[in-house]
Amino acid sequence: MITKLEGVIPALPTPFDAAGNLDEGGLSNLVQHVLKDGVNWLWVLGSTSEFPALNPRERQTIIDICVQEAGKQVPVLVGVGSQDQRELVKNAEL
Repeated sequence: MITKLEGVIPALPTPFDAAGNLDEGGLSNLVQHVLKDGVNWLWVLGSTSEFPALNPRERQTIIDICVQEAGKQVPVLVGVGSQDQRELVKNAEL
């Protein structure tokens, strides 16, 4: 299925806590905040998300949280970027 990208598509940053761990609650709050403001899509793990510093488990957790919070309200666009082409393919398979 081909979907036209249009409307407001915020590139979400990845929140971390003071210890440098993924802030899952902060991410949930961020997603709820932008959804409340009427976005058309969510864009996660893009150029603002510190993707090179995330391990596969963190990447999957981010995807899971965003998809769960978005529910059926808006589509979720997931970046697969990496510095390594093998990792890029693995990321696309998540």
